[in-house]
Amino acid sequence: MSTNAGDSAASSSRASAVASALFVALLALSVTWPGPVLWFNRLCCNAPLDVNEVSFLGREAPRWDVVYWWIVGVALLALLRGRTMCVRESWRPFVDDLKSTWPHRGVRGLGSRALVAAALLVGGIATVVISYWFLDMSAIAAATGWRSAWLHDWIRLMNRLGGGANPPMVVLFFVVAGLALGRRDWWRLGSAMATAGLAAGAISSMMKRSVERARPDSWLGHSVFRWDGETSFPSGHTIGAFAMAVVIVLGARSRALRVVALLLAASVAAARILALRHWPSDVLMSATLGSVIGLLVGEVAFASRDESSETR
Repeated sequence: MSTNAGDSAASSSRASAVASALFVALLALSVTWPGPVLWFNRLCCNAPLDVNEVSFLGREAPRWDVVYWWIVGVALLALLRGRTMCVRESWRPFVDDLKSTWPHRGVRGLGSRALVAAALLVGGIATVVISYWFLDMSAIAAATGWRSAWLHDWIRLMNRLGGGANPPMVVLFFVVAGLALGRRDWWRLGSAMATAGLAAGAISSMMKRSVERARPDSWLGHSVFRWDGETSFPSGHTIGAFAMAVVIVLGARSRALRVVALLLAASVAAARILALRHWPSDVLMSATLGSVIGLLVGEVAFASRDESSETR
């Protein structure tokens, strides 16, 4: 009996490791896409293509994006192979988990982190005011002089990581892999990230329409507010990255994953400034708002897990 249990645990651990490695590979491919296509074309064909190195997954070349999502589909089928029964068994607990966590816990689930979120918001607003008056212009002036090939590539990768199809793909991985492997912590993490990401997107869209701040690369100055189709406040990349990163910090059991999530969110925020798409005050406030969203969503999503662990 113990041997069978040990074999089952080892098999589950190997499956989780394979799924994680597959996810990392797909995420790396998404931020470089269509780079592999261009590399292969230069190697063998030199055919004229309607994509180049600056093409963005989910933005400029839909028909080439189909190729990427076909690769993702094949990877998901490989992940689900032989695990359809596990998906069926996991689906009902997943739905029950959603029903019991979000509607019924409500405000009661916010608990002590609501005070932390309020303090964070007040501190963030104070920091943004200081940045607006003393940092915005000097930081953007410095960023215009920091130009090199490697920095340009890093900015491009971080901008892609925080936008386009990448955040939904992260959520998709945690939910599908969680169902396929019977990992309740993974699917709960995925649903919490989806909620935080949707809330961040909605807040970002409303605020952009309301504030209408000119972007740095419009060269109008940091105090110009007008609607011209391109608005700087807040940074949608940053608010979404921090909302999802804080959810991971609160819900993930892996310390390495928590550290990587925060580092990537900070990198996305820095890249938005260096790309001259947002003022530092935009990014600081966006990071604050994203962290507040992640705190509140995480408190509700993972409170029941914490309670169950305390009762055992």
